[in-house]
Amino acid sequence: VILVLGDSSKVEGVSSHEVVHYLVYEALGGAGALVPVWLNEGLAEYGNTDPGVSYDTYLAIAIARDQLMPLTSLNTMPGDPQAAVTVYGQGRSVVGYLIENYGVAKMQSLLRDLGKGLNIDSVLMNIYGFDRMGLDSEWRAYIGAIPLSLAPVSERVLPTPVPWPTIVPFGMATATPGPDSTRTPGFVAAAVTPLAADAL
Repeated sequence: VILVLGDSSKVEGVSSHEVVHYLVYEALGGAGALVPVWLNEGLAEYGNTDPGVSYDTYLAIAIARDQLMPLTSLNTMPGDPQAAVTVYGQGRSVVGYLIENYGVAKMQSLLRDLGKGLNIDSVLMNIYGFDRMGLDSEWRAYIGAIPLSLAPVSERVLPTPVPWPTIVPFGMATATPGPDSTRTPGFVAAAVTPLAADAL
């Protein structure tokens, strides 16, 4: 049973979108959770019989601003609302690229193998000859987007570690050294002066 708000002007599109979700989960059985969000929402939007323009608009903005998200980071829906809306357009475009350039049969094979619990990169490599990064690069070239660029680990900027502050409990005159105080940078062990009983 799929519940849809019937008085919506997009009831046909929403219904077809949700039916595709149902069919994907039925096809994969208990492995439905292994479908990454770009593929799951991409299939649902590709099967949407009455798609709106907002997803295409957000996708166009992301392309123009070089804000497309790598497929390797889209296993689940991002928390940012604007990025989440972009996922629908990006997913539909990627799924459309796969189906229109490689055929429906390969997409069926992709879902069948994911249903066996196989890793998405392994499945893509076996069926299409590329993993998610390879697909991402091909798709970006196809739509004319800026190429996917991932800096080597040695070139990435790592955050500067910040030592934990010294915390003085309420009512204590000085800090109490913890068990790891000798390993905490900047921590100065100090003796604790007990409070007099009448000060409590």
